[in-house]
Amino acid sequence: MVPDEGTVRKLHLIAASKQPARTMPLGDLERLLQRVSDESDAVVPGPTTGIVAGARGEASAPLALRTGASPGAPVPGAMGDRRNRSMSDPYWPVDELRLHLESGRYEHAIGMLDYAGDEAPAVESAAAIQACRSQGLTEATDALLRKVGRRPEKFILAVVGYLLDAENTTDARALTLICDGVRET
Repeated sequence: MVPDEGTVRKLHLIAASKQPARTMPLGDLERLLQRVSDESDAVVPGPTTGIVAGARGEASAPLALRTGASPGAPVPGAMGDRRNRSMSDPYWPVDELRLHLESGRYEHAIGMLDYAGDEAPAVESAAAIQACRSQGLTEATDALLRKVGRRPEKFILAVVGYLLDAENTTDARALTLICDGVRET
């Protein structure tokens, strides 16, 4: 389906008025719209093509490939990630943290903990807590719990949720106790 060109041009005008330096030139936009229009006329299969191909035992391209849509569209972290994710998805470089600690590069280790506890999205903070706990880095885990415990309640609840999803009730409980202690003082 080709987007309505009038709507796209209106959106471009709004974007250009708000952030002109980050907006695509109108000529480039028009060339892109023409290319989308040309491709959609030539490539998009009929509505039953995938069903018919499946019935014949032929491979059909996934919908995302046929439409040009991204299979995993990014969602801004500040707004909350609406995709289903498990604790196994995020990777937190606990080996790098351990290397910094063992080699005496404490400023790097503190920087990693500061980021994970003070700035990272909830899923990444939970992954850091989980990774430190699983590697036996008790002091790092405690520092992360204290840092996360000072963040907004909605964020803390998200981290607790991720920890509970990973069946880490010990750290989830500790985080709620730290949160209660911070709020009372």
